[in-house]
Amino acid sequence: MGWRYRRSVKIFPGLTLNFGKKSHSWTVGGKAARTTINPVTKKVTQSYSTPVKGLYWSKQYSTKPKEGQVHDAAAFNQQNKSSIVAVFELIGALISLGWQLLKVGIVLFILIWIVRVLFF
Repeated sequence: MGWRYRRSVKIFPGLTLNFGKKSHSWTVGGKAARTTINPVTKKVTQSYSTPVKGLYWSKQYSTKPKEGQVHDAAAFNQQNKSSIVAVFELIGALISLGWQLLKVGIVLFILIWIVRVLFF
């Protein structure tokens, strides 16, 4: 059996940089739904899981052209640009959701503090 190496670094909640022996990848999302993009192997993996233990769905896409298949360079570049834009839109949505949750948390903290001061 060969040696394996894997290391993950959490950049911020919802975005992880993964290192392996021969490549690296980016993971966007959390436990329930995530997308992993590996620019070295040209693969994208989407995974969804449920609260039921052991029940999940995963699909892997390859952006490499199949053997003997010729890609139109403009269409290929446009597809890559649209996937990069989608990743950044997802990151923006996660950041926005984080700020919304932070705002809700601050409001709840202030409300609980007011109730404690007034009634206890």
